[in-house]
Amino acid sequence: MAAYHDIACMTFGRLLQVYTRESAPKRRVTSAELLSHRLHGVDNTGNVRVWFSEHVLLHTLLEQHLDECKQNAVLEIAAGMTGLCGLGIAAHLEDARVYLTDGHPLCAANLRVCVEMNRQRGVLKSKTRAVQLLWSKVRVRANACTVFL
Repeated sequence: MAAYHDIACMTFGRLLQVYTRESAPKRRVTSAELLSHRLHGVDNTGNVRVWFSEHVLLHTLLEQHLDECKQNAVLEIAAGMTGLCGLGIAAHLEDARVYLTDGHPLCAANLRVCVEMNRQRGVLKSKTRAVQLLWSKVRVRANACTVFL
């Protein structure tokens, strides 16, 4: 069983606090975790750590794309173990519709825990869901999506 701890983070000076459940910093990755792609058909890099790029993306979304997030549903694809970007948007916008997704079942399960932790602490007032999303079972209409690069 993986060792986890709850953390709180602030994003770039904003009064925004979200709670995530992450692997303990010095915990070693097991061979079963490294090879879990063979069992689940999806890589396990999202369960390794919260990547710094998630903090940067959240900052960029809050600073430059907040209006678009207010007007549209937010779909975080490959949210990893915490869904930090989606949680940050959901915590910042009361009326947001946010979906946190990952293909790996362990990530999806932990995303649900993170959403529930933030609901219980009163951080999330928006409609936020965490689900497993397998690309092999998804059809997407290109005209239904707005993509920020």
